[in-house]
Amino acid sequence: MIVSDSVKILFPPTLRPEEWALAHARGDAPGSAPYGLDLLAAHDFSIEYDSARAAGRNPLTWAIGRVPRGRHHATRRTEGVAVAWDERMAVPLLRRYGDSGRSLAAGVIWATDTLADDGLSIRNTIMRRVLRQMDLVWCLSHGQVPVLRSWLGVEPERIAFLPFGIDSAFYAPAPWPDRPMVLSLGNDQDRDIPTLFSALERIRHARPDVRLVVQTRSPLPAPAGVEVMPSVTTPELVSLYAAATAVVVATQPNLHVSGMTVCLEAMATGRPAVLSRTPGASDYVLDGITGHLADPGDAADHAEAVLSILDDPRRARRLGRAAREHVVTHHDQSVMCRHLASLISDRRR
Repeated sequence: MIVSDSVKILFPPTLRPEEWALAHARGDAPGSAPYGLDLLAAHDFSIEYDSARAAGRNPLTWAIGRVPRGRHHATRRTEGVAVAWDERMAVPLLRRYGDSGRSLAAGVIWATDTLADDGLSIRNTIMRRVLRQMDLVWCLSHGQVPVLRSWLGVEPERIAFLPFGIDSAFYAPAPWPDRPMVLSLGNDQDRDIPTLFSALERIRHARPDVRLVVQTRSPLPAPAGVEVMPSVTTPELVSLYAAATAVVVATQPNLHVSGMTVCLEAMATGRPAVLSRTPGASDYVLDGITGHLADPGDAADHAEAVLSILDDPRRARRLGRAAREHVVTHHDQSVMCRHLASLISDRRR
């Protein structure tokens, strides 16, 4: 029996791989394809892109159209693999490829954080039905693995941890800045802006010489001395990382490691990161080695971690070098795709 090495990657219409590749060539986007998934080709897969609209946030849209059920996982798949990066794309993935003879693989990012509040919602009920029919479900945090296994109730080997990766060549190491600066970025729903602003206020009181820059769309008023940017372009982001001494991300409790992308990009630039100590955070920031983890909701702990970096420039540089090495070795997109290729191959044997 011949098993195809074809991999179909399903993206939403907002992510166009051809346009992404052109933006990357101009220096405006990291990776030559979204999430660097084109690097699966380095593992003897033939890559094709497809497009479909993602399932929306309105629960009613999740019930529209037929959701196939009853795929038999003992069946040997011979027509290749179809992949969706996250759970919202898993819905159209199943509709389009459920009867195609392909193995199905999808990531889960946000679903694990909604179970406690609305585990029996229409959306989660349909999502559970969809994900149970995947041959492989991966997540980007070790903290999500037991939750997914319990929720989905499938064979444990169908749920796997995938270490997230970024383009470490795009976020290249930069010379150490002359003036100390603390940077924070991000807009997702799990960012803890009150804790962040309180921490920055403490840092400014202790070190008024330090520049404080935050990219956020939060309506909360920033403390005096904090520069706020509602958005930044990718080239501006690269420059901000290079100008920073440290990056800090404060988050509410979550399982999907909110802030990991910012931390990895900063670490690739050679900057230590401070991240809230949520489940799975230690998958990305090594406490005391590449930066620090701080207790969620504890502004004093976040401020103390940042100040320990600012107050010891030699140690800060050492943390930054270790951070860069850690990302290149464990969290480059090529490493992520190597792990993903292995997971896909294992599920097709």
